Amino acid sequence: MVEAAKGRYAQVICCGDVVGYGVDPNRVSEWVRANTALIVRGNHDKFCSGIEPIRNLSPLAAAAAVWTLRNLSPQNKAWLQQLPKGPVDFDEMRILHGSVRDEDEYIFDAEDAREVAGQLGANVLFFGHTHRQGIFYCHRNGIRQGGGPPEKQTELQFEVDDTASWLINAGSVGQPRDEDPRAAYALFDTVSRNLTLCRVAYDIAGAQAKIRAAGLPAKLADRLKLGA
Repeated sequence: MVEAAKGRYAQVICCGDVVGYGVDPNRVSEWVRANTALIVRGNHDKFCSGIEPIRNLSPLAAAAAVWTLRNLSPQNKAWLQQLPKGPVDFDEMRILHGSVRDEDEYIFDAEDAREVAGQLGANVLFFGHTHRQGIFYCHRNGIRQGGGPPEKQTELQFEVDDTASWLINAGSVGQPRDEDPRAAYALFDTVSRNLTLCRVAYDIAGAQAKIRAAGLPAKLADRLKLGA
């Protein structure tokens, strides 16, 4: 993903879940620490750094969280514990993990977006949590939902106007849940207001091998090829 986007961005923003399912939590944490202009914490960042009890997770997520907590360096664990809770305002935008009213609330569909549409507080908001790439166009006449690029495309563009609020989910780099196994990210030009939702292939087999070698549940590896 970093190589695919090289030369196309000035700053990196992260909507949380730096760690959680992969087996390179220290390497990823260190890259994010060194390269992001802004980040908010995700629910897995809380579980994997010990802020919240792992008993609240599903068995698969709990197994990954326990492994991550044991393997994080003290420095990266402390950094994760200090990540800010969203939403955070940034350059007339808002950055959050779940929703504006609860960092752990999911926005899966138009009905979910409608529930929070009156509380957004900005024209452009970036969020995560669902691991599903897409946008919600929240207008006074209703909510429109759109997904990322289809299978044979790597990019899908939107012109972000100011007649409504835009809830934008860049998707997940390593754990997509929208049935597209490619890594997902977004590019946003704050001048032209052009949004590009991007997908790029990566070494899924290599990531799967690392998960299996770590002794984590096989399903955590298998699901990478499915994007589910």
